[in-house]
Amino acid sequence: MGKLDGKVALITGGNSGIGLASARLFVAEGAKVVITGRNPVSLNAAVEELGAEHVVAVQADATNPQSAVKAVNAAIEAFGRLDVVYANAGIAGSTPLGSTELAAFEEVLRVNVTSIPLGRAAVPEEVAKVALFLASDDSSYIQGADIAVDDGAGSSPLGAPIYRQNA
Repeated sequence: MGKLDGKVALITGGNSGIGLASARLFVAEGAKVVITGRNPVSLNAAVEELGAEHVVAVQADATNPQSAVKAVNAAIEAFGRLDVVYANAGIAGSTPLGSTELAAFEEVLRVNVTSIPLGRAAVPEEVAKVALFLASDDSSYIQGADIAVDDGAGSSPLGAPIYRQNA
C-alpha cells in the first residue's frame, strides 16, 4: 500500500528536475498525476517514462492563471478529482543587486511566488502532518529549515488569497 493510493496530484513543473522526481515518487506511491511544463518534448518524455495510465501532461505556463485552471480541469477530466497541488515550478534568475531589470525580477516573482495559491486556511491536522513528516525518516535531508505551513501568506507580496475579501 502506497502513501498516496487513490490520490490525484497536480505537480507544476513536473516535466523535469525536482518536479519529475516528485512525479516518479508520487506514481510509485500510488497517485495519479497531472504534470505541467512549458516544454512539450520533455512533457511527452515524462509521460512515456511514467506511463500514460498514471500521468497526464498539460503544456502550461505557471505565470498564467488560465494555465492553472487548464491543469485543474485536466486532472478532474482524466481522474475525476484533485487532492494534491504541488506548486513546484520555479526558475532561477540572475538578479544582482542594483543592476536587475524590473521585468526579470517580476518574472521570477510570477513563477516562484504567485503562481498557484490554494485560497483556504489550513486545518490543524494539515499542520500536524507536516510535523509528523519532519519527525520521520522521510525528512532525513531537511535540517535547520523553517517550513511555513501558511498557504503562502508569508511569501505573497499582497498576502495569501485567503486573507483578501472578495468584492
